[in-house]
Amino acid sequence: MRLGRTAMWLAILAAVVCVGCTPSESVPGTPGVAQPPEAPQNVERETAGVGVGRKREDLGPGFITTPINVYLGIRERLAFEAQIPKQMQLYKAMHEGKAPADMEEYMNEIIKPCGIELPELRRGHRYVYDAEAGQLMVERPR
Repeated sequence: MRLGRTAMWLAILAAVVCVGCTPSESVPGTPGVAQPPEAPQNVERETAGVGVGRKREDLGPGFITTPINVYLGIRERLAFEAQIPKQMQLYKAMHEGKAPADMEEYMNEIIKPCGIELPELRRGHRYVYDAEAGQLMVERPR
């Protein structure tokens, strides 16, 4: 039992150390990111947040997989609850309160400068940016 707690804390520590504001080579080709055309009738949109990424439950509980699941959950929370809101706040402060105009500007000004890695989405889902709301959304089939 003691070893499980140690592994969990090591995963948390690794998440805090590894997830920072350093440029990442994998961001430019982020899979699942697309320019949002008008939403077709057969798709739904929801605000991108914790839990939209692919589920990691298929790993199951275990000595190695539990810390991995914790680490991935922490990375997702940091991206959606800390890094993206802070970058958006800084962007708005520098641009007279205006949000990015489109998905390309959002990716170039909010996501890429801080090296934020968006969680991988489930098959058929994709990230879109709603310029009117100023929010990153996930589009999924109904």
